[in-house]
Amino acid sequence: MFQDLPPFDALPLENARVLVRVDLDGAAGAEDGGADASQLGALVPTLERVVAGGARLIVAGSRSAARQDDPAPSIEPLAARLAALTGWEVHVPDECVGDVARKVVGDLRAGQICCLENLLAYPGETAGDEAFARELARLAECYVLDSLSLAPRDWSSLTRLPGLVRQRAVGPALAAELALLARLVHQPARPYVAIVAGPSLEAALPLVEALRSRVDAFCFAGGAGHTLLGAAGAELGRTPVERAAYPQARTLLERLRKAGRDVLLPSDLVVVRAAQDREGEVLAVRAVPSDARAIDLGPDTIDRFRTRCRGGGTVLWVGDVGASASPAAGSGARLLATSLAVTGAFTVLAGEAVARAARTASQAVAARLDLVTEAEATVRAALLGQRLPALDALR
Repeated sequence: MFQDLPPFDALPLENARVLVRVDLDGAAGAEDGGADASQLGALVPTLERVVAGGARLIVAGSRSAARQDDPAPSIEPLAARLAALTGWEVHVPDECVGDVARKVVGDLRAGQICCLENLLAYPGETAGDEAFARELARLAECYVLDSLSLAPRDWSSLTRLPGLVRQRAVGPALAAELALLARLVHQPARPYVAIVAGPSLEAALPLVEALRSRVDAFCFAGGAGHTLLGAAGAELGRTPVERAAYPQARTLLERLRKAGRDVLLPSDLVVVRAAQDREGEVLAVRAVPSDARAIDLGPDTIDRFRTRCRGGGTVLWVGDVGASASPAAGSGARLLATSLAVTGAFTVLAGEAVARAARTASQAVAARLDLVTEAEATVRAALLGQRLPALDALR
């Protein structure tokens, strides 16, 4: 799946115009130096290697709007933060294609880079427009993809642009993440424990089915865990559950147990009575009152999950274990991430909320986990054996 990708070291960087395609969603809080600043900083080593090789650097990033109907946000605040981190003079042309952008790139001198405006501001990007890709190709001779989260996308700059430039390569940061992902997909050490969470059991079922023959134990949490608890007879008050999926849930539990897989469901939960509650109450699953809603894992559940993962060969955690919209949620994910950092297992955490929990627990915790990534869709696709179009386009 990840073989035969052209290496970064083979690029002729001297005097070349090199476009590095990155995802800036994970760095969205970095402009004020907040918790996500480390994500912006993680992009810098690749950019520094391009500049050190004598190339003119063009950073092409995408950043999603906070709400679906909002316009795509500007890159300028992140560009300013990048300038502060590196000491470079960062130029942001008003348009990411056209005469002005080409002039900015052509005029770059030592200590200067170009950061294109948000590609998602152009409808042609997500539509896979060939004309938009050709305009981008006029800016650069070499193309580098350095973002794991972009791998499943079939966008203009990801699947059309690479074939229009002289040379292309996988970036160093992406290559390192792909090596870890390949280990998870092709060589997972046993015992293998999967923590499967997220808001929906229905969405989790394909992943569970793909892992069923490879995994020794499943720990379910979040909405997926709540639905399984409901199917097993637990009354969880006002906690959202997929009642229509109860038959599937019961079938899944029976199949996993017949296959000899350990199944761990939450034994206690953090609950709130009102959505605005800033503190929750820890209750046993069987004690959740009718007016309460579960928003996080309780300490006994975290301890049981940690115990099952301790000394394991591989631990995979996919999906949010809590209700991220609740101000009382979050501590469960941070405690679980901290616990997993000392299990001694090869550990992969995937998902925006999961990655945020690991990094806000502490940088030391995140450093002890082998792969912490927002790229949940990429990890799922790899485990399901699905195509990753942006990687295919590099070959």
